[in-house]
Amino acid sequence: MQALKNIVINAAMILVMLFGFMPAALALEPSFEQVKALAEQDNPLGQTLLGSYYQNGLGVRQDHSKALEWFKKAAAQNSDDAQVNIGAIYDIGLGVRQNKATAKEWFGKACDNGNQIGCNKYKQLNEQGY
Repeated sequence: MQALKNIVINAAMILVMLFGFMPAALALEPSFEQVKALAEQDNPLGQTLLGSYYQNGLGVRQDHSKALEWFKKAAAQNSDDAQVNIGAIYDIGLGVRQNKATAKEWFGKACDNGNQIGCNKYKQLNEQGY
């Protein structure tokens, strides 16, 4: 049950990153301290969630650079969700210089790891000439 809850929360965080709204499912979120403890154990889901907490200021002061740092740790372990989040950061220019080519690269990595959002965003940027 906890694994399912984590998946729902992670998917909700991706929606926040890509579309800017927070679903009601986030009312079930674990505490910042719980997520940080999991992330520090090199758990890619925990690292992705911690990045999302920093990105959105959930239980901690919003910090885009720390968010990107944690997403990159998870992405190094082939977390497709983290790769989508990094793509979204560069696509939007959230705390970094906007770079559509870099965004496309990260969305492509996520797509290669089976993430449909990554595939859709990669295709969209490709059609735009990036």
